Amino acid sequence: MNPKPGVTRRHFLRAAGVSLALPWFESQAGAAPAGARPARSVFFFVPNGVNMWEWHPKEFGSDFRLTPPLTPLAPFRRDLTVFSGLQHFNTPAGHAEAAVWLTGNERYSNDSFSAVAPNTISVDQHIARAIGSRTRIPNLVVGSMGGGNTISFNAAGRAVAAESNLKRLFHDLLGTGVSAQRLGQRGSILDALRAQARALQKDLGHHDQQKLDEYLESVRAVEQRVRRDLRFALTDRPTVDEKSFALDADPFDLNTQGEYIRTMSELLILALQTDSTRIVAFQTCASDASGAFKFYSQFGTFNWHQCGHESGDLPMDQKPREFAFLSAVDKWWAEHFAHFLKRLRDVPDGDGNLLEQTMVLYGSGMSWPAMHRSTNLPIILAGGSRLGLRHGRHLQVSANLKSPTATRFEPGATSVSDLLRTISERMGVPAAGFGQSTRTVDELLA
Repeated sequence: MNPKPGVTRRHFLRAAGVSLALPWFESQAGAAPAGARPARSVFFFVPNGVNMWEWHPKEFGSDFRLTPPLTPLAPFRRDLTVFSGLQHFNTPAGHAEAAVWLTGNERYSNDSFSAVAPNTISVDQHIARAIGSRTRIPNLVVGSMGGGNTISFNAAGRAVAAESNLKRLFHDLLGTGVSAQRLGQRGSILDALRAQARALQKDLGHHDQQKLDEYLESVRAVEQRVRRDLRFALTDRPTVDEKSFALDADPFDLNTQGEYIRTMSELLILALQTDSTRIVAFQTCASDASGAFKFYSQFGTFNWHQCGHESGDLPMDQKPREFAFLSAVDKWWAEHFAHFLKRLRDVPDGDGNLLEQTMVLYGSGMSWPAMHRSTNLPIILAGGSRLGLRHGRHLQVSANLKSPTATRFEPGATSVSDLLRTISERMGVPAAGFGQSTRTVDELLA
């Protein structure tokens, strides 16, 4: 049964000039009843593949044991599903992974790692088009590299720029430093631009009219955001102590990489907890690790991307140093994922917690870093128990898993698109035929 949207009702703590938006409370008159909480989804992308000899558990079903790279997730074993056999069919492998992870677009092509021509809509944007208007930020897109390094793509297949600056994101979430007068001026300028653009329509050819329509659609989206920002600035703007966040953490600095991810996670929790957004797309770093997270000082001086290429898919004993490094990096990311899940679980939401109402998809669009494969992808889905998901298992979705180096599975195997469709429909948004999807992953459902 698909979840039903909850009733929006705001509550705030105000003292000494501080106002903090809070989740719904069941004891408040008129609050949404238990079971009607808003559904949320987070897409947590860690690119560049993993040590495939160690990442996936060896046992299937509920009796699986977490592998060394996944041991930080032990406190959440009952709250997550580890997948084996998930793949994208016919999509370009390698560092195109970021562009197809949430789209499943087999017709994707690109000339560089960030330029996409053309792509299709990503599932976060698909969900946001249906329910994004219920929150101030329809869909929050973030990442350490920012800009075109994104996993989010709009209905026209264009990259949705990711926000990387922690300070800017903090102030955007809290509405600080933006006056109602400035917001009003932005709105009036946009109205003028839209009027001028429409005046051009009669003189344009068919192709240019399509371009103009896309432009007007983007203007309307900005106008809607301006109106939401204005209401937020005038009525229920929350403020918290900026000093409680490490907003100066730099993902390019070896000494503050972990702090950056922790701070970004805290900001995402704040966005979900205050219902500023219900959909988050987070690309942790560039697929080839060409910028942030190229090196990890605590594990030696290896270049992450280069180390993956040097390891190949040789047996571990032939490249022990390289595979040990990859596993250490995999565990480092699992630790940050576990911290994010803990913070979700710590936040009350009705008579439950935020993790129970939030689906978090974690993983990569590549399996073997050296081989650039898109088969048997390392993917975990956590949370969402109150959205009808059943966890606590290592789920095999392809019957042909004779070896971690397998490159082909039987026809009709479950695709990543099937999982994305399942997440979308748990959010209450139909997604039949999304990407390469042919079904929902009913094995996940309670």
